Amino acid sequence: MPLSLLKGWTHAVASVNPATAFLDAGRGLISGAQDHTRLAFLCAIASIGLFAIWTVTGLRKAESSG
Repeated sequence: MPLSLLKGWTHAVASVNPATAFLDAGRGLISGAQDHTRLAFLCAIASIGLFAIWTVTGLRKAESSG
């Protein structure tokens, strides 16, 4: 559902959810209006970075525990 049609707490949650950027970018690519593509790429890069940090710290913790 587009963000403009949401009301109340669902609008507030969807506004900060990174998945919303991916969905808006996908809709924009289909319709030809690429408004949120940069935001989607930024969210993807941030997610990759966070998962990489989580992976490295988890592996170090697992190796140190024996």
